[in-house]
Amino acid sequence: MFAVLDKTRDEALAGTIGFLGYSPTNVSIEIGVLGILPAFQRTHVASHAVGTLLEYAFALPRVMPSGETEGHGLGARRVYWYAHPDNEPSRRVAARMGLRREGTLRWTWVNVLLMSKTLGLTPREGDLRSGLGRHTTIMAMTWEDWDRSGKEQVENVLSRWS
Repeated sequence: MFAVLDKTRDEALAGTIGFLGYSPTNVSIEIGVLGILPAFQRTHVASHAVGTLLEYAFALPRVMPSGETEGHGLGARRVYWYAHPDNEPSRRVAARMGLRREGTLRWTWVNVLLMSKTLGLTPREGDLRSGLGRHTTIMAMTWEDWDRSGKEQVENVLSRWS
């Protein structure tokens, strides 16, 4: 988990972002838990936070003669993003940064905290688990996408606010 600071406002705390579900076997990672405070929404902040994590995720670490790695990158082959299908702002920032929609994972989550049926799916009668469910939109970028055009797209988006 990382704090997101806005350098244009004396490094004010603007939100949080993090990596989830890292798989060293599959060399993949999820960007998630993006939460931008209301005063910083619809600004450059979310794009810069996501762009920074994409750059870090795809950068290859340097392999030393000893076999150990050094450097600032994770060397990911795939970076993915889960969003609630109705969360248009989340899906928009992912698309702006070059992640492509791959599909919908149906009945991905059970959430006992969801009280409103408009935010969740009603389980079948007699279900073993109480709580509403939800679908999840999955978006992703691979290292091939990054090398082909993703890195340039991220740099272009970030340069608009530099």
